[in-house]
Amino acid sequence: MSDKVYLGRAVEQLSESPALAPVSKVVLLVDDDTAYFAGDETGRTVELTCPYGTQAMANNILASLRAYTYRPIQAQDALLDPAAELGDGLTVGGVYTVLAQTELTFDALMTCDGGAPGKTEQESEYRYQSPVLSDIQHQIARTRSEITKTAEEIRLYVVNEVEGVESELRLTADSLNAQISSVDGRVSSLSLSLDSINAQVTGLDGRVSSLSLSLDGINAQVTGLDGRVSSLSLSMDGIAAQVSGLDGNLTRIEQKVDGITLSASTNGNTSRLSITSQGVEISSTDITFSGMVTFQQLSGPPGSGVTLINGGWLQTNTVIASSLTGEQIVLRPRDSWASGVINITGASTADSAIELRSYGALRLTGMDGDVFMQAKGMQYLHLVTGVASGTIPSVVVGNGSLLTNNPLAFSLGLPGQKWKTAYLAEPASIGSDAGMKHSVSYDTSKYDALFDLLKPVFYRYNHGESGRYHTGFIAQDVEEAVKNAELESTDFAGYLKDQKTGEYSLRYEEFISLCVDQIQKLKQRVKKLEGIE
Repeated sequence: MSDKVYLGRAVEQLSESPALAPVSKVVLLVDDDTAYFAGDETGRTVELTCPYGTQAMANNILASLRAYTYRPIQAQDALLDPAAELGDGLTVGGVYTVLAQTELTFDALMTCDGGAPGKTEQESEYRYQSPVLSDIQHQIARTRSEITKTAEEIRLYVVNEVEGVESELRLTADSLNAQISSVDGRVSSLSLSLDSINAQVTGLDGRVSSLSLSLDGINAQVTGLDGRVSSLSLSMDGIAAQVSGLDGNLTRIEQKVDGITLSASTNGNTSRLSITSQGVEISSTDITFSGMVTFQQLSGPPGSGVTLINGGWLQTNTVIASSLTGEQIVLRPRDSWASGVINITGASTADSAIELRSYGALRLTGMDGDVFMQAKGMQYLHLVTGVASGTIPSVVVGNGSLLTNNPLAFSLGLPGQKWKTAYLAEPASIGSDAGMKHSVSYDTSKYDALFDLLKPVFYRYNHGESGRYHTGFIAQDVEEAVKNAELESTDFAGYLKDQKTGEYSLRYEEFISLCVDQIQKLKQRVKKLEGIE
C-alpha cells in the first residue's frame, strides 16, 4: 500500500464482515514437481506460482503477510478522494483495511461504492493475473510445434525451449512411433506395428525399463544403473521371471502347464526346486524358507492335506523319510498339547541317553512280528508276539539279570494280577538276613493252637488245564484259625487279603517254621517217652 485514505463517516451506508484469519502459510509453486512451503495450517494459506521461486522467497512472503489482517467491508455512496488508488490503506467507520474495489458514480458529489471484498467475491468477481502468471504465459508462447506430411509418413514435432523437452510422433502405413526426450537424457518411446508393441523408458540415471508385446508373448525388462537386470516373459508355454545381480548371482522361476521350476545360482552354487504333477524335486547345496510356506494338495486322497513350514517347525499329516535328524521329537495329537517326546542326544549314560517318554501310557506294538530292545549289539529284551508257528507269547531277557533299581519298593505281580507259574532252575532265594529283621523272639508257643487248627486240603484250580489235584490250605480257613487261636491278624503274616479286590493269598513259607517248631517239640516228647536223654 503506497498511500492512506481517510473516509471516517463520509459514507451513506457501511457494511462490515468479520476479519479473515491471518495468513499462516505460503505455498510457492515452481512447477508440477517442485514447491516450497513456509508456515503452518493454523490460519489461511496463500498459493502463488513462480517458476523462479525459492525457499527464502516463500519465507519472506509469509513474513510480510503475517503482519496484516484483512477486514472485508462495503461502503456505498462514499466521498472518496478521486486520487485514491487500489491498494491504498483505507480508514472508514473506525475500520482500517485496504482499498481493493471502487465503482465511481458520476453525480454532483462524485461518490463511489468501494471497499475490501470478501473471499467469495474475490474468487468469483475479481480475478487477478499476477506478473508471474503473465510471465509464464509468455514463456508458453515460446513452445513450438510443426506438422509435416509426405506420401510415406505424417510427422508431428513439438519442442518446449524453456523446459528443454521435445516430443515426436511418426505415423506410417504399417507403424506408429512416438518419443519424448529431454535435454537431461530422459527418453520415453513407443513403437507399434502389425506384429508387436514396444515401449521403453530411460531415466536420468541410466536406468532402462522396456516392454514388448507380440503374438508370441509379452517380455518386460528393467535394467539398473549398476547392471542389475530383472525380466519377465509370458508366452503360450508359460511364465518365466529372472533377476540377475551385479555379482553374477541369478534367480529364475518358470511356470508351465506341467509345473513350476525355481532355480538360483549364488557364488557358483546352484539350487533348484521343481514342482510338477508327478511330485517335487529338490537339488541344492542349501535351500532356505523365510516366513510361512504352505503346500496344499489340490486333488483328493490318497495323502490329501496341507503341509506348513514356518522357520523352526513343520506341520503335516505324514512324514516319510529315509532318516530323521534332530535333538528332540515331540509327539502330540492334532490340535493338542504334547503327549510324548523322543529326546535324542547320542550319549551312553542313563542321564543323557536317547529317551522315549510318554506323558500318559506308552505302548510298543509289533503288528506282524516281535519287539526287540538291544544294547551294545547284544539281545537285551525280546517281546515274543507268538505269531510264528509253535511259539508262545513271552518276554525274553537275555545276557543279563532282571533287576529293580529300587530294592524293597516294588512287587513282581499284584494280588489281582498274578503270574500263572514261575519256572526256576534253582530254588528262589528269599532275603532272611538278621540285619533285615527286628522284634525277633524264639518263643513260638503262642502258635501251637494255630498249628492244631490248620486244615490241610487237596483241590483243583479253576483255571487249571491238567486236571491234577493240589494240596495246601484255604486262605479263609487260615484266617479263621488265627481268630480261633486268639491271635491278631498282625501276629501271623501267612495269609493276605487284598483291600481292593477282596482276594486272599497265602505265603506258604510262613508255615515252614510252624512245622519245624512242632516237629522239634514232637522229637523232644518222643525222646522223653523212650527214655532217651
